[in-house]
Amino acid sequence: MTEDIFRRNSDLEEFSYIVSHSLRAPVANILGLANLIEMEGITDAEKSYIVSGVTASVKKLDEVIQDLNHVTQIRHSASADKQIVTFTTLANHIIKDHTNEKDIHITTDFSEIDSFETVGSHMHSIFYNLITNCLKVKRTGVPLTCAISSKKNDDSFQLSFKDNGMGMDLKKAGNQVFDLYKKFHKGAGEDRGIGLFMVKAHVETLGGKIHVHSELNKGTEFTIEFPLHAQDSPQRVPAV
Repeated sequence: MTEDIFRRNSDLEEFSYIVSHSLRAPVANILGLANLIEMEGITDAEKSYIVSGVTASVKKLDEVIQDLNHVTQIRHSASADKQIVTFTTLANHIIKDHTNEKDIHITTDFSEIDSFETVGSHMHSIFYNLITNCLKVKRTGVPLTCAISSKKNDDSFQLSFKDNGMGMDLKKAGNQVFDLYKKFHKGAGEDRGIGLFMVKAHVETLGGKIHVHSELNKGTEFTIEFPLHAQDSPQRVPAV
């Protein structure tokens, strides 16, 4: 009960931050541009520039609202229909679609545990975001390696996603690694800084915990732990 109350309070703090910062910025831009367009003496070219700014701000506002809606759905989907998810199949499917470069090497080892009964869409999102995150942190001139593995314990199992990429300074990042819209690497393309937030949300919704260990220019390892008793029957988690 205490953990549930703590999680709910954390959720409220997250939403409060999103509303006060992420929503406020595009709204303030729209209001400011609306005031400008009402000024006398502005040229058609200036009006066109202002309208393009309004359009960009509206699109940003729509993105934030969609993200909020997605997060809300995650928080209330723990009771969704479960299925047996095979890690090897899931990982291979994602890897095949995202690795075409010769200097990228992703290995998998699910010999200790290769399947788990869970919400399939959540587990897919976890694998997808952590694998694509690995591809984004490749160091220039250094072949990228990413090792994905599982480990079975007495009453739980772990999933590990370890790379040799750019890494992070966790002393500076603090507790912000999994915060919404936080980005720690330059040149991450159009990454909006939502992937790791979604991973943590999915993991916690499924009753798990996630930890990160990272060093600059040495790589990062994400470790996820799930309780085996979360399933209806332990026999549904075979040791392969």
